[in-house]
Amino acid sequence: MEYAELVQCLSSIALIFLTAILAVETRLLRKAETDPNVILYLRPNDKAYALIELVLENAGNGAARNVLVELDKDLQMSNGRYLSMIGFLNGVSVLAPGQKLVSYVDSVLDPDDVPDKRTEGTVSYVTDNGKLCTQRFFINFDELLGVESSYSQEFSMAHSLERIAAAIGKDPEDLDVA
Repeated sequence: MEYAELVQCLSSIALIFLTAILAVETRLLRKAETDPNVILYLRPNDKAYALIELVLENAGNGAARNVLVELDKDLQMSNGRYLSMIGFLNGVSVLAPGQKLVSYVDSVLDPDDVPDKRTEGTVSYVTDNGKLCTQRFFINFDELLGVESSYSQEFSMAHSLERIAAAIGKDPEDLDVA
């Protein structure tokens, strides 16, 4: 009978240990489901792939408050503007879950136009429960050099309509394409 009691005691201890682990995992999952996750990245424009956009996005499920982006080194774009001139890099009061702020930054028409266009920095924000979060990010324009400098089908169609209108001497706005 002592052997059965020992097995029952060890089984109870194992169940207590497993229950504690599950409770910690559940708490972490619940936290992950409600926390914001603010990311900053470059992407080609949907309509004209040669154009580069900078995106600040809340990929999490909670609101990010007092979002601030700090660049280690400011970059000058080919149009003479600097990254730091983009409004949302200077602070956003609230970034809702799934919200994206997008700004045109440059183009990659000429690969020689992209010398030393790399920087890194920090995105900081406050969660709904008051926790300050910071994340490092890297911006590297070289990543987009392989992207084909082509245009979307919609852009190409619109450009073709403008050429047709010009060829027949009409204003593109006057064409009825419906």
